[in-house]
Amino acid sequence: MIRRAMCLAMCFATSAIADSTEVTFETPDNVTVYGDLYEADAPKDAPVIVLFHQGASNARGEYGDFIAPRLVEEGYHVLAIDQRNGGDTYGESNRTVDSLTDATYGYCDALPDMDEAITYIREQEYTGKLAVWGSSYSAALVFHLAASRDEDVDAVFAFSPASGGPVLNCRAELAIEHVNDPMFVARPAIEMRRPTVQEQTNMFIEHDAYFMVAPRGVHGSSMLHPERAQMTDMMWDGVLGYLGYALRGEEKPAPQPRPKMPGR
Repeated sequence: MIRRAMCLAMCFATSAIADSTEVTFETPDNVTVYGDLYEADAPKDAPVIVLFHQGASNARGEYGDFIAPRLVEEGYHVLAIDQRNGGDTYGESNRTVDSLTDATYGYCDALPDMDEAITYIREQEYTGKLAVWGSSYSAALVFHLAASRDEDVDAVFAFSPASGGPVLNCRAELAIEHVNDPMFVARPAIEMRRPTVQEQTNMFIEHDAYFMVAPRGVHGSSMLHPERAQMTDMMWDGVLGYLGYALRGEEKPAPQPRPKMPGR
């Protein structure tokens, strides 16, 4: 834990100058997807994490200044992409959306972008164990990825997985029965009052997901960003511990206490 705390401070100080390479690839329906590849100081058979953003967001704004560099510092290769549903949240633009001329897409429509990101990283000969990491709507879609790409996906990380109407046809509940990989799910405490979240939480726990509540967190992956949320060190300890278990064969973290549902 001491090492992680020290690295957290160091990564925060150096994240603004983290090296990355812009990449593009085409989906089967001819959408050009933009992303950024962050290479760790490790061979290509080191573990890989593919990051997906939340609605109205983008790869660089949500991940580029802190979260991706933090993971790279831990020795993980990282690919973060701009899905076709997104925007300019966190002060950066969504390059994939900007390149679209006459089409708009819903949340579920972004699944081909995410699927092709896995194909892309494997074609670049990154052969290590792979985790898919989603935020809000993409945190629902990563369960579908894990179910359909079982040979490529080794772990699922979902931060505030969406459960409402816009993801009705691609919600996590429709795929989790077919996921055979370790699953990590996190939510901020403020979201735990919603009945749909309570039902979804029970489902995740019943399927052996490792569930964490961020006491002073915010929606999506930004619950790990120290400029957007509080008490992030505790959440990073949980995330890194479960990554080590799922991708490196380290000891499985002790389960978190079952979250108390408000009103119960």
